[in-house]
Amino acid sequence: MSLLVRTRDDVATPATDSPSTGLPAAAGVAAVTVLTSLPVFLPGAANGLISSELGWSSARMGAVLASYWLASLSGAFVSKKAALPPVIERTLVVALGATCLGLLSAAAAPAVGLWLSSALGGFAYGYTQPHTNALLMRRCTPGLRAFAFGLKQAAVPAATLLSSMAMPTLAGPAGRLAGGVRRYGVALRRGRRLRIPEHRRA
Repeated sequence: MSLLVRTRDDVATPATDSPSTGLPAAAGVAAVTVLTSLPVFLPGAANGLISSELGWSSARMGAVLASYWLASLSGAFVSKKAALPPVIERTLVVALGATCLGLLSAAAAPAVGLWLSSALGGFAYGYTQPHTNALLMRRCTPGLRAFAFGLKQAAVPAATLLSSMAMPTLAGPAGRLAGGVRRYGVALRRGRRLRIPEHRRA
């Protein structure tokens, strides 16, 4: 048995009654929400480390975080003007790819990458909100929708939790490793400076 559900683009789409198809969609939407939220919560959790490493002020770090929400507002506005595609999953894959690209750029070149990550992640977050809502309406049965939307809402605090946990588990060891490599490099350079050429020893 199938049920007709109307989405924002006024196209009637069938919602299956099989719970096995609704739960993966709910979990996928929650994962998309978590990932597109990381570009703002990760820098916020690592604010102290980033500011001390790059010499940034609180105002600059605040501007980076604010740019995420401005980009999210822009994404939501653009999404409002666009019609929902027949296959929403493709749009979500592109949005996730852009978010991952921004996070990688922030890790590789933080001074520029943090701005890019906030812009890409924020736009992806705002743009995908109607898409994830429509996906839940299309894929989840009426009895599962309340749980699915609740899971999506819980994904935002889950992103803050993951970002906070990433600091002691990842940033600490990575920082110690980077510090050790830097100290080794300094010691190696000093050793080369103190090394006396063989012809001068003779």
